[in-house]
Amino acid sequence: MFKSLPSPTALRAFEAAVRLGSFKSAAAELVVTPTAISHQIRGLESQLGIALFVRRTRAVEPTAAGARLAGAVNRGFLAISRALEELVADAAILTISTTPAFAALWLVHRMTDFQCRYPGVTLRFETATQSVNPQRDKRVDLLIRCGTAVYDDLVQTPIGGGTIGAYGTPSYIDGLAAAEPIRLFDTRWEQPGPANIDWRTWLARAPAAFNRTPEITRCDQEHYAINAALAGRGLVLASAVLVEEFVKNKWLVPWRPDVVLAGSQYCAYCLPEKATLSKVRNFMQWLQVQGYTQK
Repeated sequence: MFKSLPSPTALRAFEAAVRLGSFKSAAAELVVTPTAISHQIRGLESQLGIALFVRRTRAVEPTAAGARLAGAVNRGFLAISRALEELVADAAILTISTTPAFAALWLVHRMTDFQCRYPGVTLRFETATQSVNPQRDKRVDLLIRCGTAVYDDLVQTPIGGGTIGAYGTPSYIDGLAAAEPIRLFDTRWEQPGPANIDWRTWLARAPAAFNRTPEITRCDQEHYAINAALAGRGLVLASAVLVEEFVKNKWLVPWRPDVVLAGSQYCAYCLPEKATLSKVRNFMQWLQVQGYTQK
């Protein structure tokens, strides 16, 4: 298809000569001799069978055919340049698909550490409760999920997991005996996950936890339930992984830590062809360290 095209070297010499109006200036820009530029141009004219320049004593001007070709060559080089810039930019952007809760409550708190270690990588989060398929959406470099969903043909890296327990603000827990009504928040799961992670299961393990029937509210997303507890509106049943920072800062405290439910493993997934990319490999390794050391 492109066998009859002139050499890229000749086209670069031609483009520079038209733009600068001089073989000498084109030579200086391309770091070659004026004779080399002249040779490339004459070869191009010979191949096309047309004159591309009107040669004057100290300058050159494109002929009508030369001007027409110059416009096409310039547009072609510009398109190549932009494509290369986009490729380089994409190589520095790591696109991660995860849940809104994991992004807001776990990843964001640790981003400064990753960016200090890998300043050349820009992180882009795409959050949704419904999982994406990296086989179909090639923009996604990494998929982070918690649960029992099976992702065939993807490289899997475990990050870590934790128990599910009850948490509330210190003030709410201090006044729990007098609270009316007692409000409990948990999550309505949209994705496959461990069975029976809800307040009814928790209460079955601690039937005497309350002296009256509590009011249970099910939220569409985990961080909605956790935010309700942070606002002092009640107790939340949440993953220890997601509330770690809040507990560390004493904004939330465990209530009845002797009663916990088994949580799922958080895992990162990627396409096999992306697993060898340095940005993906570094982030995977960083995730594992964060997941297993910051408990």
